Amino acid sequence: MNKRILLIGWDAADWNLLNPLIDSGELPALNRVVENGVAGDLAGGQLLDTAAQWTSMVTGKRPWQHGVAHSLEFDANLQQPTPISRKHRRCAAIWEMLAAHGRRSIVFGWPATQGGTADFCSIVSNRYAEPTAPPGTKVWPPALAGTYWPKDLGNSLDPLRMSPEALGADIISRYIPDWQKIDQKGDRRMGQLRVLLALDLSHCAGFNFLLARNDWDFAAVRLPALGNIARRFCHFIRPGGRE
Repeated sequence: MNKRILLIGWDAADWNLLNPLIDSGELPALNRVVENGVAGDLAGGQLLDTAAQWTSMVTGKRPWQHGVAHSLEFDANLQQPTPISRKHRRCAAIWEMLAAHGRRSIVFGWPATQGGTADFCSIVSNRYAEPTAPPGTKVWPPALAGTYWPKDLGNSLDPLRMSPEALGADIISRYIPDWQKIDQKGDRRMGQLRVLLALDLSHCAGFNFLLARNDWDFAAVRLPALGNIARRFCHFIRPGGRE
């Protein structure tokens, strides 16, 4: 491998959504990627669960082969559903294949990586940005056990996790210009947007930190917020334009 490979997983980044934004000049970086590279649709499997699809991408296997068919598993200790962990994946992912040849990888926020380990790999699971304290707590406790491999990554990455409360009005106003007019006691959607933006901003901060400070041949990051934002807010978009 003479050149590095960067894989970015972007939930709900459909061309029907992206092309109008590219044409209007609102996504200049993506426009350069499209113009100087190759763009097109990926054929997906019949199972549309995001964890299953992203695991198929990095294993080359169908869900019934790799074992990740759902985004959630039941945690017997917590007595509630939690994001599916590495133990369910039954075959090697690309970073594990590369490790067998001495190639170094960074994997950040990918589904089914909680509790994962691999040689020559820095792994941060998709539970990285999950809150570990109630709202109002100024300093969050460390991320959940199993989030990092090697485990000492937490020393550098825990401080980069962003609380939704840390998103100021300057950021929120980019998405909701008239946010002051919203009754937040009766309409909790702005709070949901804060949580989702903090999720992706945490992933970006942590991933960029590892990219800049590690030797790597392959790096993969998944940014899941867009998919959740689309499900909650896209029905407010007028046909042929945005509100």
